[in-house]
Amino acid sequence: MHRPTLEHLLAPMDIAEFAREFWERRHLYVARDNPDYYADILTLQDLDEYLSRNDIRYPSLRMIRAGKPIPVADFSRPLKFGAYSSEGLIDVDRVYQFYQEGASIVLQLMRSSIRSVSSFANRLQRDLGFNVECTMYVTPPSEQGFTTHYDTHSVLVIQIAGHKRWRLYDFPKRYPLLSDTFDTVKYSAPEPAHEITLNPGDMLYVPRGLAHDAVSTRDSKSVHITVGLFPPMWADIFETGLRQLKDDVRFRRAPVAFFLPEKAAQFAEQYSEKWEDALRRSELDGLLSATLRKHLNRQSRVTDGWFLRSAENPLLQPSTKVRTREDIVWQVEAGEKSVAVYFYDKRLVLPLAVEPAVHRLLSGELLPINQLQSNLDSESGIILVRRFLEAGLVEISD
Repeated sequence: MHRPTLEHLLAPMDIAEFAREFWERRHLYVARDNPDYYADILTLQDLDEYLSRNDIRYPSLRMIRAGKPIPVADFSRPLKFGAYSSEGLIDVDRVYQFYQEGASIVLQLMRSSIRSVSSFANRLQRDLGFNVECTMYVTPPSEQGFTTHYDTHSVLVIQIAGHKRWRLYDFPKRYPLLSDTFDTVKYSAPEPAHEITLNPGDMLYVPRGLAHDAVSTRDSKSVHITVGLFPPMWADIFETGLRQLKDDVRFRRAPVAFFLPEKAAQFAEQYSEKWEDALRRSELDGLLSATLRKHLNRQSRVTDGWFLRSAENPLLQPSTKVRTREDIVWQVEAGEKSVAVYFYDKRLVLPLAVEPAVHRLLSGELLPINQLQSNLDSESGIILVRRFLEAGLVEISD
């Protein structure tokens, strides 16, 4: 098992201290004298292999220089196959030409494109509980992709290769929403509050709303991954709770104040009573789980080995050892009669009696089937494991 990914990114910073002192408040810079610190996430060889493909499509790749996007048509061509035709097939020769002229390559949707990045993003999502996205930036020496701006989501910047100088300014807007836009015309950047040069292995946390820009140094190209963080806001959690009230007949009634003006004075009192009642009825654990469950289907699908497994029908024995596939994000919820395992946009429903076995099976330990649950007979244990195998949640250890 990998150690917790968030711990790896923040080290030596303690997670609790990060949450208390930095999260959505101020930037955090972690310098490391270890250029291979992120080798398990991405290497230049991984990047080169991806860019050498002939099937990259927009919007997986786009190009930008000094804040201005290069038209997609300038570095792509139509894809034609018989009567089928579509636009946006990336022409890598043109990409390299623009890159040599100073344009930055922006690789989007990377958690679904490079296996090691998929693994990293899923493990980080499991640590955090919410969706993350990975975007790579490949910038030539002495060049700048985006001009000064702020992001509407917080980011973790991890430097893979080369060096990049970051300038951090002020907060033009605190806690912007994803729907907000940065007005580059009205914003006048003050003197930078901080200037930081990221070296390979370094990490920079930039909270949403903090204005910044970055330029690669003149002696090297820069490759970094921006990890976008998309946690639910309080408004999202309250919205989930309000949706759950629709199952309660008391909250499906309409107030009469809509059409009886003389009753309007009672509306405020009734509203306060209903609101307090709604808060009392909210089950906090279930509320948070329901909110975070929406993030599960945004994780990368981990399907390597699917074809080989589909060609086999493994003979399971009580002594067969199995373990969770560690790169899948899942959630377990127990009801009155059953226990459900959520992952991707799927749900695996099992009898409540096997709940201990479900938790052991998903613990990450390497376990023989006959040790999943003391009161579970061998046949039932094998049936349970086979369901998890077919779902792709566990794997057999050789």
